[in-house]
Amino acid sequence: MGPWGWALALLALGTAIPGGSPGGGLDFPTYDGADRVVPVTLRNYRALLKRFPVLALLHRPPPAGDRGAQRHHDMEELVLELAAQVLEDKGVGFGLVDSEKDAVLAKKLGLTEEDIIYVFKEDEVIEYDGELAADTLVEFLLDVSPPWPPIPSRTPPNLYPHHYPRGEPRSPSPQTPFV
Repeated sequence: MGPWGWALALLALGTAIPGGSPGGGLDFPTYDGADRVVPVTLRNYRALLKRFPVLALLHRPPPAGDRGAQRHHDMEELVLELAAQVLEDKGVGFGLVDSEKDAVLAKKLGLTEEDIIYVFKEDEVIEYDGELAADTLVEFLLDVSPPWPPIPSRTPPNLYPHHYPRGEPRSPSPQTPFV
């Protein structure tokens, strides 16, 4: 492979721009090893809902007996850990709900499907059934929890004041092309 072939391969892999992706997406740190994803139980779910303005819960079955299923289980948890690391300062919490051990909690919270992330925000529950990748999940959760404050409700009722003099509105003159 010639030098142009290697350059195209590096561009395709996204390594041509050091420290970032060519698309200008999110920059993710490497996983630091801290546990931020909490197993959610009947004892701690209320405290977690109060602690985090946005709480993302992965409702999943326990791993099957084989190594492949255990590896898949661990990878799901690593994706959540990385997303939790990125969103740590944004007030987003992450938890795991075991569908067998915590079936009562799952029923109480309305978690009906497995392998779905349920996002709790105020009085809303949003189901995330997208790709289980840290970047996709982070972008979705940033859209769910916008950093801007809500618009105050003291806005004037008439944002566009009436420009006509008191009385009847003027009828457009035949010379004006626009009404």
